[in-house]
Amino acid sequence: MSRFLPAWATRLAVATGLLLTAAISVGAQDVPALSAAEQERVDGFIKNDGRTQYQNVVFGFGVMPGVADVYQGNGTDDGVLIPLGGDREMAVNASYDAAELGSTKALMDSELSDVDPTSVQRQPVVLDSQPAEQAQWKDGSYLHRAIVEYRNTGADSGINYTLRLKTDAANQQADEQAFDALVKSFKHYQIEDQN
Repeated sequence: MSRFLPAWATRLAVATGLLLTAAISVGAQDVPALSAAEQERVDGFIKNDGRTQYQNVVFGFGVMPGVADVYQGNGTDDGVLIPLGGDREMAVNASYDAAELGSTKALMDSELSDVDPTSVQRQPVVLDSQPAEQAQWKDGSYLHRAIVEYRNTGADSGINYTLRLKTDAANQQADEQAFDALVKSFKHYQIEDQN
């Protein structure tokens, strides 16, 4: 993993030059105008058409959000944030394993560090044919799902992927369907050498 750290600044700069390839999603749901709280969460992000595939060459992944609008990180936030209305949202993020967690289990343990362990259901899942872990828990009136994967394959080893959903009971079925479609669209790509 140490080979990634010297090129960190270069990789972050390149992250703003992410490739976007056109692919239209059929039946994508539209999201109403952003509330003030949602607008604050996406402040500084780049707005993209959610019916276009997001592809991140620095962290080697792509997803098809399938919604009206998504907000792409700006070099310090590598991934996409997808507001679903109110406090509901989906997100996909990638980062290098700066904390040296070293495994999918340790990554999930870190993800759940502030969550009551008695409220969490964890299970293994597959993310684009790679082993990953999923957790689900309730926090007040919100249901959360998270899927994490520690990429441990060859030269591309040492990247953490995290996919998140935050929804409420009234929208749970539709939001979980959108999240499942997002997870299914997740693809690994070989990381381009930026040196």
